[in-house]
Amino acid sequence: MSKASVRALTDEASFADGTRLLDQVEHLDVAGTSVQATVEGFDTDLTVTRSGLTGQCSRPAGTTFCKHCMATALHWI
Repeated sequence: MSKASVRALTDEASFADGTRLLDQVEHLDVAGTSVQATVEGFDTDLTVTRSGLTGQCSRPAGTTFCKHCMATALHWI
């Protein structure tokens, strides 16, 4: 997983916001193919698959890979 491959998962705004939230990532836990963390009080759950990375966030957002998922992914890699 590279920064470029993670960047390709979302739009420019979510990438920029995720980058700004790096210092807000808490409780990062990696277990097998799962990466979980809390960002700004929202729980994120990333899954590494053969085709890439997927993300879920406890905060409903208009994008499939939100700024909280982006911050978690960037902190992890």
